[in-house]
Amino acid sequence: MNAGSLKCHYCGYTEDVPKLCPECGMDAIEPFGIGVQKLEDGVKNLFRNADNNTDGRVRIERIDSDIAKSKKAGSEIFKKMRAKEIDILIGTQIITKGHDFPDVGLVAVILADSLLNIPDFRSAEKAFQILTQVLGRAGRGEDRGKIAIQTFIPDNYLLQFTASHDTKGFYEKELEIRKEYGYPPYAKLIALKLIDKNIETLKETASNLRKIIDGIIEADINSGNFHFAKNISVLGPSPCPIEKIKNNFRYQLILKAPPPAAGLHRLLDMLREDGRLSKKFSSGKIAADVDPDVLM
Repeated sequence: MNAGSLKCHYCGYTEDVPKLCPECGMDAIEPFGIGVQKLEDGVKNLFRNADNNTDGRVRIERIDSDIAKSKKAGSEIFKKMRAKEIDILIGTQIITKGHDFPDVGLVAVILADSLLNIPDFRSAEKAFQILTQVLGRAGRGEDRGKIAIQTFIPDNYLLQFTASHDTKGFYEKELEIRKEYGYPPYAKLIALKLIDKNIETLKETASNLRKIIDGIIEADINSGNFHFAKNISVLGPSPCPIEKIKNNFRYQLILKAPPPAAGLHRLLDMLREDGRLSKKFSSGKIAADVDPDVLM
């Protein structure tokens, strides 16, 4: 939310902040949450009367994707940070992208749990990468820096390994979890992504796709030939975690099989060649993501 408007960062859609609640009609609408702009306001209020330099104020700046879109504005903030003209820099993950700031005494991660609540099997891996990167911003000068992580689950294995800088421990624990639930590197995945502007049409397409997949697998298992589909499992269809982008509703099915999973590719070829689905694939209504990096 900015300047009285609401903006979706996935599709760019904007609208004015409503004066009345669209559900109940009440006028008691207030911004809620802990977005980076609200955090900036809170920090500025907290340090409003603090002195830290000759100007008699704590110098606070914010950097996020909106500001970084202006190359000049973004580079100016980083330049000031390196010149020690900023006391507190508030930002999103963009701060972690390879910037070297000397003499940072404290790095604080607000609501680290939000990195762990992403419904994707790689979420812990990516959270560990992000936290390791951002925590590496502290203590790059002569003095050792301090790190603070805000969390409601301090016993979480990822946060424990992050705090102790134990990359090997995290790697071994993550492999153990993925092996138990059958995710890479112990399985191969193909994500079938479906999109449509009409949600009912999308649901029907997803349901039909599942029926066709089940039919192929059942026919193979019941045949006297080599059972290429024997170890294939199917998850879904279900809405994608990000259910709508640029006016398109999104569903997905996940195909899983143990490596090397040649059967997965054979199944995918059969789906693409199926007359009931070929137009959906060629038009992009159905897309196959082999070894997907994310399942969002």
